[in-house]
Amino acid sequence: MSVTHILESIKKAGYKITPQRRAIVQILLKAAKPLTAAEISQQLQPLFPDTSQDTVYRNLRLLAELGLVAQIRSSTAYSDCFELLKEHHCHLVCLGCGNITCLPGCPVDGWQPPSHVLGDFWVTGHSFEVHGYCSRCQRERGEGLSCLSFGSGAAWVRGAKTSLTGRTFARPQS
Repeated sequence: MSVTHILESIKKAGYKITPQRRAIVQILLKAAKPLTAAEISQQLQPLFPDTSQDTVYRNLRLLAELGLVAQIRSSTAYSDCFELLKEHHCHLVCLGCGNITCLPGCPVDGWQPPSHVLGDFWVTGHSFEVHGYCSRCQRERGEGLSCLSFGSGAAWVRGAKTSLTGRTFARPQS
């Protein structure tokens, strides 16, 4: 995905290409990880010192509405992260420090709820986030290992509290 492609999509949707909007897109393209609005604001300040964080949020919401940016919900207010949608994937979100790790692919791609459940609901997309604790936060919390099972697979995680199965299991002794 290039700056030109993204800016053309914004124009086609009837929005102006402002210098701040262009800079936000460039910051997101260069980012190695999802960024918070505050991090984007901080990078934007040297170029546009009068740009408010509210302007950054409005632009990020617009880019998300246009399907160009993914908004990753965080466990704390005002710390959602944003990334350009290069390919659909899911995330690990640390509930302790807020760190977000991108995972390849998505386990619910192609899944569709049964029509009797959907009724006349029109699905336009989904997001999949796994919440838990990174290794540093696990050490700080002293969490143990649990088994998280989903579909035909399972993963050993520390202190699993999941709505996928609602159960945790003790790891078998080797």
